Amino acid sequence: MTKVVVAGHTLDSRTASMLATVTKLVGHPLRISQGSYSTSTGASAGTHAGGGAVDLSTRGLTPKQKLDLVRAMRTVGFASWLRPYTPNVWGEHIHSIAIGCPDMSRAAAQQVVAYRSGRDGLAGNGRDPQAGLKVGYTTWEKYRASLIPPFPGKPFGLGAVGVHVSAVQRALKIAVTSKFDATTRNAVKAYQRRHVTLWPADGIVGPRTYAAITGRK
Repeated sequence: MTKVVVAGHTLDSRTASMLATVTKLVGHPLRISQGSYSTSTGASAGTHAGGGAVDLSTRGLTPKQKLDLVRAMRTVGFASWLRPYTPNVWGEHIHSIAIGCPDMSRAAAQQVVAYRSGRDGLAGNGRDPQAGLKVGYTTWEKYRASLIPPFPGKPFGLGAVGVHVSAVQRALKIAVTSKFDATTRNAVKAYQRRHVTLWPADGIVGPRTYAAITGRK
């Protein structure tokens, strides 16, 4: 995956996008204490050797803010736990693995399996200490899809307005105005031309074009 540097720590671009969304959900900046593609911390047992792994500092956060942060991490598709201070091992932090990251390490993949089974991802295979948050197992892709409205029922094009137009614009990475203008039509037509199953490229968003562009039926 594409690697990016966020606040001095290396992450894959997918994980970075997930963290950006978490920041919006919790309403305060995140402080990364360890990124991905790292083997410098022995206590991590190889979980950070690949992509998708990130540790967040809890310094300065209230108990509620810590749990809210874990909840937000899980909501967008992380296997995430609040790790308490352990003498001579690590300070308190939130350890997370981006579920579905294609280049996570084997150790990280094992933690995802543990998370799905309601465990804590540690060697002792204890119960998930934050199970009470009751956040269902999900992925980044499923979370994003849940924010996209379903197809409105009839094709739409030039002159249309609303959340469906915004979803198309956001997916096409053009200005999100909620108004289906000439720029949007041209972007839709260009997309249709690139995908033979969506021909003719008429700039009208029907059910097949909507599903192809947004990933939502």
